[in-house]
Amino acid sequence: MSLPGSRISNYDKKLIPLRVVEFLTANKPAMVESFGAWALIQAQLLDDIKLVLIEEGIGPIWWPKYYSFGLQVLQHLALCGTSYVESEIAILVTKWTSRNCSDPVLIHILLDVFTITWPPP
Repeated sequence: MSLPGSRISNYDKKLIPLRVVEFLTANKPAMVESFGAWALIQAQLLDDIKLVLIEEGIGPIWWPKYYSFGLQVLQHLALCGTSYVESEIAILVTKWTSRNCSDPVLIHILLDVFTITWPPP
């Protein structure tokens, strides 16, 4: 276990301007590539969710809620992988249903956009 003084000195080292510049110079290409790839995935996800919402007849005023649901499902899939994903998504469906999102539309998004079988077997 590290002492508080050493933790503070390590934190101070991270704030040295030259170290920050060196870190960003060394890691910027990988960071830009990673962000670009994630942005493309999110853009495709939002387009797919939009198609489901148009098909379901949901008005544009409600789209941000369903977009947020989709992004949260994507985050949970990226973090959890296959373990615990059913219970996590069940919690998300309950959460967004309580926020006045339609349960059948949320399940339609899960089935068509994420190809997740619902309810879980």
